[in-house]
Amino acid sequence: MDRIAAASEKYKALCRLFPDRMNPEGFWTGRLSTSALSTAVAIVALKVAGYDPDREKIASGVDWLYHNINDDGGYGDTPDSLSNISTTLLCYAAVSYCQQNDNGRPVLSAMEKWLAGKGICIDSQTIADSILRFYGKDYTFSVPILSMLNLCGVLPDEALKRIPVLPFELALLPASWYRLVNLRVVSYALPALIAVGIYLHRHGNKGILGLKFFRDLLVRPAVEKLDKLVPPSGGFLEAVPLTGFVTMCLVSSGIQNKGTVIKGLEFLRRVQREDGGWPIDTDLSTWVTTLSIKALGNDLKKVLDESQLVHLRKHLLDIQCRVKHPFNGAEPGGWGWSNHAGSVPDADDTPGAILALLAMYTGGDEENKALMNGCKWLTRLQNRDGGFPTFCRGWGRLPFDRSCADLTGHALLALMKTTEMPGRRIFPRLLSKINRSIDDALEYLYQHQSEEGSWLPLWFGNQHTDDQTNPVYGTARVC
Repeated sequence: MDRIAAASEKYKALCRLFPDRMNPEGFWTGRLSTSALSTAVAIVALKVAGYDPDREKIASGVDWLYHNINDDGGYGDTPDSLSNISTTLLCYAAVSYCQQNDNGRPVLSAMEKWLAGKGICIDSQTIADSILRFYGKDYTFSVPILSMLNLCGVLPDEALKRIPVLPFELALLPASWYRLVNLRVVSYALPALIAVGIYLHRHGNKGILGLKFFRDLLVRPAVEKLDKLVPPSGGFLEAVPLTGFVTMCLVSSGIQNKGTVIKGLEFLRRVQREDGGWPIDTDLSTWVTTLSIKALGNDLKKVLDESQLVHLRKHLLDIQCRVKHPFNGAEPGGWGWSNHAGSVPDADDTPGAILALLAMYTGGDEENKALMNGCKWLTRLQNRDGGFPTFCRGWGRLPFDRSCADLTGHALLALMKTTEMPGRRIFPRLLSKINRSIDDALEYLYQHQSEEGSWLPLWFGNQHTDDQTNPVYGTARVC
């Protein structure tokens, strides 16, 4: 009984934290860890741009890297992450490029030793081969990483011949064609396809079928497309690495005074942390808010008063995407991971928002409309195999665009919970679509359960396992 009483008191103490941790706007923001990967990319982008006021920001970013190297001499994505080759190489490039008076030599030596233990020798072909082998046919990460290594002088110019061409001109095709032309980047990485592709074209002197002159003519319209895609916040997907890669590659290609570059630099300056580093993303406010509502469960209305629930409900309703999204053409009805402009609708935050609204449900017309549009968005996103991808239906060629069990389980829960609403509130035609979607999702999960009974997630792995998969998390989400 003492143990039960202690647990009960702890639970009550934790519940009291929820209202205290709300931001002034009435929802939860959360805070991502400062990231070595993001910090490395950000300081290089700022240095390439070459504005004097940014020198202090660059110096504090370099200093953060000096003080947050792992004991083994490598870097992980965050200070609590195990060292990995990609992040360590990016940090090596950033320190060698941004250090002052060779003061980064001890850190560079430590990284060289760690990389040597992985069979990678700086200034050798093993760097390009290792990165390309690790990421395989997906160029979303490998080509930007190799391009930054070249830009910082770690990879010599002759190594550009080993870096695959990114056909930036294909981004000028209608979005509905992308999945047909076998783009080797995932759906959310079109800005990298364009900017890094232009960098490789300008510096590598390579072109499809030798048509360099033709590709030169397409640089300007490709940059103009980027200027249309960049959100008001300046951060593509609110992500520092993606925005940093785009910015440095454009500036290094002689493209400086364009909206994408100007806004991107402003974004990087604004989101730098007080500790000198940068997070991967601005925040995950939608994710944190919907998880908080879910965590409170049946005690939600005991812990939060009516005015707080009103603010939460209004916030979620306000940030639902009501128009076709300019970044990836997503239909209205979904939710992104944040209330910031760079966030795009996805198949994890949309079910989360639906379930959160159902937990606070009052039966209002605005709620009903939002829930119906959210479910409609999910049914349209569902792939033919019955599973749910993250952002775009039908891409499917690369891992981060495929159907996956964790998102399918989350979407399935949201759709089933919605059908428990009073039947008259769901139009019969939509209800029929939802029921078909549920059947197809269940069949997908039956087909993708392992023999031991587990499901693997796409988005949250486990760095402590050999294959970095996390069957506990994936199985919990589905169950």
